[in-house]
Amino acid sequence: MAFKYSKKDFQEEIPEYLELSNNPRQGSILWQGYLFGLVAGGMLSINDYEDILSTLPTTVTTSMNYNND
Repeated sequence: MAFKYSKKDFQEEIPEYLELSNNPRQGSILWQGYLFGLVAGGMLSINDYEDILSTLPTTVTTSMNYNND
């Protein structure tokens, strides 16, 4: 199956966007959602999706400390 997009389509666009973004973490979350939509729509392979995600800044940060001191 031929996909409309591949990871090379995003190699320059995503880093440039994140560099210009005021909040790279939020930007990478938005890209993650957009790219997942492309996978769900059959326009991007899951392997390329995972490769692209590995280049994004860490998007998941969890904290179990909810103290509001």
